[in-house]
Parts: sequence; C-alpha cells; structure tokens
Amino acid sequence: MTGPPNITISGKVTYEGVPIDEGSISFESPDGNAPSVGGKIEKGNYLIENVPPSSAGKKTVRIFAALKTGKKIPAGPPAPPDLMVDELIKLPKKFHEQSQITAELTPGKPNNFDFALSKDLPTR
Repeated sequence: MTGPPNITISGKVTYEGVPIDEGSISFESPDGNAPSVGGKIEKGNYLIENVPPSSAGKKTVRIFAALKTGKKIPAGPPAPPDLMVDELIKLPKKFHEQSQITAELTPGKPNNFDFALSKDLPTR
C-alpha cells in the first residue's frame, strides 16, 4: 500500500504586473511542525517537485527577489569608475520577512499558485 503522492507546486510571480526575473519562493509551516520547501523563481515562473506529503497543509509563502529599476548606476569600488550596472531594489518585507501570504498544499491535487504582488497589496 502506498501513501499519498508527492506534491508538485508551481505558478507565476509578478510584481506590479511584471514577471519577477529571478528570485526565490518558500512555503513554510506557520507553526514550524512540517518541513519547509522552496525553489527558484526564473522569468516569473517557479516549479517545486517531489515535495513529501508530510509537507501538506497551510503554509506561509515568502518571496525574495531583487528587481531591476530600469536605471543604470555606477558599480562602485573596486569596479572601474566608468562601469555601470543595473540598479536593483528588493521586494518589500511584507512579501518575505513579514509575509501574510498563505497557500494550502494538498497531496493528489494541482498545487498551482500565482502571486500578483503590488506595492499597494495590503499587509492584512
């Protein structure tokens, strides 16, 4: 007899309507009793496979990313003085350290969660 199947978690992550180019996402047990799982966000998509059924249940979702602003800024020392790099900003803490975002992981069902993040998203 086999137990519940492993869980696959997938979805899209955008900020202000733009796919997050790269970052990470984690699904953590609010009480710390079940294992946390996570993965990479690439070009707005994430896929976390072979999650054990013991990780099922309500999770706090934490999303980390650095976003390009579209501006170029000096790289700073020790780089050459004329080297310009993309300016990056971090996602607000309300999406990671202070996250109120939740998801319910269920074995045997599609676990597809899309997260459309916005500056104006309430923190609850």
